[in-house]
Formats: sequence, structure tokens, C-alpha cells
Amino acid sequence: MLQRRLIFAGIPTALLMIAWWLTTAESSPMRSTFLYHPALGNFLTLLMMPAIVAGTILSGNVHQPNEIITALFAALQWFGIFYLIARALITER
Repeated sequence: MLQRRLIFAGIPTALLMIAWWLTTAESSPMRSTFLYHPALGNFLTLLMMPAIVAGTILSGNVHQPNEIITALFAALQWFGIFYLIARALITER
């Protein structure tokens, strides 16, 4: 059961992190598209706000969070949320 929960939590977390990178990163191949259509990028940034705040606090720079710390906290945040959902949906027999 634990393996199914980890897979259930890991795959959506990875997909969400890829979507966040595609919509907000400067190195994204879709940067020009989302530069002129920012709604999805703004929504994902709003969802990632706890991780952005944690990245800002831990980086010591109030103007720009550390990208690696922010990405790690975002992955941890969403993995935890998806794991709780998996725990509710996938019960042990």
C-alpha cells in the first residue's frame, strides 16, 4: 500500500513541478507563450506561495528567493498534499 501511495503522490507532484517550470521559468521553451498569456503561470505561482515564502526566508534575500530551495519546498508541499489524498483514497485491506 505504501508503494501505491508514494506513486500516487509522486507522479502528480512531478507533473505539477514541470507545469510550474514551463509557465514561470526563464529557461522554459514556452516562455514567450506564457509571457503574453500569464493567467496559468500566475495561478500556479499563487498555489506555490508557501514554498516561495520559505525560499525567500531561507535565502536571506527579500528581493528574490533561492530557486533551488523554493523548488524543493514546492515539491515537498505538493507531495505532502497528494500523499494525504492518496492516504484517504487508498486504504489498506
